[in-house]
Amino acid sequence: MAKTSSDIDQKSDIIQAIVIADSFGSEFLPLSNDLPLALLQLVNKPLIEYTLEFLSYGGVEEVFLFCCSHVDTIKEYINNSRNQDAVWSQTVKVNIIISESCQSFGDCLRDLDAKGLLRGNFVLCEPGVISNVKLLPIIKKHIEISTKDKGAAMTLIYQEAGVGQYGRCPREEIVIASNSENRVLFHKKVSHSSNRKINFPLEIFLDNNSVSIHHNLKDTHIAICSPSVLPLFSDNFDFQTRDDFIKGLLMNEEILGSTMYWHLIKGNQHGGAITNWRMYQALRQELANHWFYPIIPDGRTFSGSFGRGVIIGSNCSISETSHISRSIIGNNVKIGKNVTLENAYIMSNVKINSNCVVSNSVIGANSILRNGCKVTFGSVLGANVELNKELFVENALVQSKKPEEYKDIDKLSEKAYRLKLVDDDVEDDIIGNKLARRFSKLHLDEEYAKSDDEFLESSDSEDDLSNVHSPVPDDTNMFFSEVIDSLTRGYEDKLQCDNLILEINSSRYAYNVTLKEVNYNVVKAILNLPFQHSSGQQYLPALLRTLVYFSPILKNYIRNESAMEDCLQAIEDVAASSNELCECIAKVLNWFYDKDHLSEEAILHWSRNLDNGSRVNARVMPFVKWLQEAEEASTAIAALKALADEDLQEFLDKLNTAFDEKTIASENSALKTETTRSNKTRDSKRRKARKCTEDFEDPRRHPDALSKFQEGRYWRKMDRRRKSSQSTIGQPPAPAPPELPKLRKDFTVQDLKPYDGTQPDGRILVAVNGNVYDVTKARRFYGPGGPYAAFGGRDASRGLATFQVSSGVDEYDDLSDLNTMEMESIREWDDQFKEKYDLVGRLLKPGEAPTNYSDEEEEPSSNEKEKKEI
Repeated sequence: MAKTSSDIDQKSDIIQAIVIADSFGSEFLPLSNDLPLALLQLVNKPLIEYTLEFLSYGGVEEVFLFCCSHVDTIKEYINNSRNQDAVWSQTVKVNIIISESCQSFGDCLRDLDAKGLLRGNFVLCEPGVISNVKLLPIIKKHIEISTKDKGAAMTLIYQEAGVGQYGRCPREEIVIASNSENRVLFHKKVSHSSNRKINFPLEIFLDNNSVSIHHNLKDTHIAICSPSVLPLFSDNFDFQTRDDFIKGLLMNEEILGSTMYWHLIKGNQHGGAITNWRMYQALRQELANHWFYPIIPDGRTFSGSFGRGVIIGSNCSISETSHISRSIIGNNVKIGKNVTLENAYIMSNVKINSNCVVSNSVIGANSILRNGCKVTFGSVLGANVELNKELFVENALVQSKKPEEYKDIDKLSEKAYRLKLVDDDVEDDIIGNKLARRFSKLHLDEEYAKSDDEFLESSDSEDDLSNVHSPVPDDTNMFFSEVIDSLTRGYEDKLQCDNLILEINSSRYAYNVTLKEVNYNVVKAILNLPFQHSSGQQYLPALLRTLVYFSPILKNYIRNESAMEDCLQAIEDVAASSNELCECIAKVLNWFYDKDHLSEEAILHWSRNLDNGSRVNARVMPFVKWLQEAEEASTAIAALKALADEDLQEFLDKLNTAFDEKTIASENSALKTETTRSNKTRDSKRRKARKCTEDFEDPRRHPDALSKFQEGRYWRKMDRRRKSSQSTIGQPPAPAPPELPKLRKDFTVQDLKPYDGTQPDGRILVAVNGNVYDVTKARRFYGPGGPYAAFGGRDASRGLATFQVSSGVDEYDDLSDLNTMEMESIREWDDQFKEKYDLVGRLLKPGEAPTNYSDEEEEPSSNEKEKKEI
């Protein structure tokens, strides 16, 4: 049956994507001998899983997965993922395209063009892509550009990244020149070539009014393509890679009639591709830090007894005497006694026997390391490799099968053969050869070191071979340092917590960290403050004083269950690295719980994920058992509370009656008598309640019992409420401030100035995002002497966007110099003011006429609406 035109139009709207499953290189030998790059494990999940999840979140509906090798393995994995209801399987249709004759990226696209499967614009992903980029707005923008420029073939997607950033590969450093419409005029990979000069064609400056040159970019290896891209590859057989395509289009732009554009992603959007071991390490760290959220890795993160940065898969058996740090361990891995893993990547089903050492190396799936083996200095073991006892492997590629050409010296054991990357006639051996170094080591920037000797001389240690050069501190660490500085200064100078919150929020936007990272680092900073200013005092008393002082800050950030998880993670991490906090962690948790910063459910849920053998778990368990006992006895406690609340309500009802203005003088004496009688009744009930729990023991001596401590803390709270109520007997309540009539008018900047709370009526108006609000009810914040008094009678937009509490200018501010993030912040503040305060009118631009609100029909009140409905 022929397809109708409507069917074709409907299908043309489907967002399609091309994903290449193979890398066509030797970067990942010998692992790539047994599986394609698409199934290479990264933090216990295959790369293709991350790519498909990204495309699913991005709105892609149909994916063409192009396979040139290991086709049956990929088909089996895709089918299993569908059957297990993978995240992407509900929204994305995956078509596997097979062509074992293709030898390059360009051959794959030419084969797809011949098949005629793609119908419109599509997303092109190079091998190993991981990202959380929002594709739909970029696709929409590409379509708009294509409407204006019929020759627009491709929009390249780049991420902003400074020189030296961990996730920016030195081998992929680029320089781009573009015009004001982001059309690419010049594109060059600079890498680490000896020639440090770049020659720009003169015509790009002569033909364009403005030219922007960018070097602060990281390639995401994602592009939005027009339908003309595939025919261009078919017509030009010298286009073997995407770089060839870009270079060819720019050199022959007039002949081919095609142009390119580029798009910059910022904020919490990230992208990258596993193109080499350097990027494998970089994206592994970014994944572990949840930079690609909501795309997250599999496995559980540990930072206690195993050291920091350890992620362990499921069904693993690890000896308590082993030392593990900054390593990824796959599923079903068995690790014996006294094993040391440092910067190691252990794939699934690996067995490492006792006294082995693995550092800065990769161990392929199903491999076995027998007792005393050492694998170090950037070695890569393929799948199914078996090393005999006490075998030492350094800076080598090892595979399980015998290579076609090998010497006896290359045989390490029956299932372990050294893989040679150079010919026999090369004088240098495999360790010293430049090409071998490029493929075998896991060093960052190792391919640019002039020699191994120079590298070893420049490295202070082998602790982290991923940092040949001193790394630039990442934004999260810089943010943490800023928070430490702000809180230390605030504590020493006794600054108000509201102002410190403004500083912390300002640092958050400056370093572009997520709210989850803010919550974690604020708590972590507070826990570390006693080390900054304790002056030799004991840690716990100094910490409790710090917690009390910064309690408003904790209340501001620990608002929900997710924030409680961040808080508990910070407590766990600091306790794991600090003996002082670990010794008193139960008391610290009790303080957070008693102040309602942490809920009972959050603490119990967190405790279940603690490692049973860790010191933190041992110190926390008594407090956790006490909470569990309290949960089991919640019915009895609820009955006690209900009994007390009923008595308290009766007492408060009498208090309210006593405060009547006509009877307060005459009934004062009687009320006090009734209070005494009520106290006696309460004492009687308290004795009965205590008798019901007399079998409980004191948790401070026996932490595993509910005890009188729980009841006693509750009754102390009741006593404080009663005493607070008694202290007001015979005193009339403080008079409420008079309610001002509602104001409805527009203001110029000069008209707004008098409304700063200093006038007789005390009215305070603040302008935000062109709207004027009456904030008189928040006088303690915006009135004279308040922390935000500078905003009273002013336009606060700029101050709120930049987190600067200042009076600003006396003229109209059009905010035209603010960036997108700052304008978005102003709109968020405007929404908050609309919810809290009455809207008075608009802030008028110079020459703008005010609105006559008297001519407008007023909105009926809620009571009037109810009457009309009745």
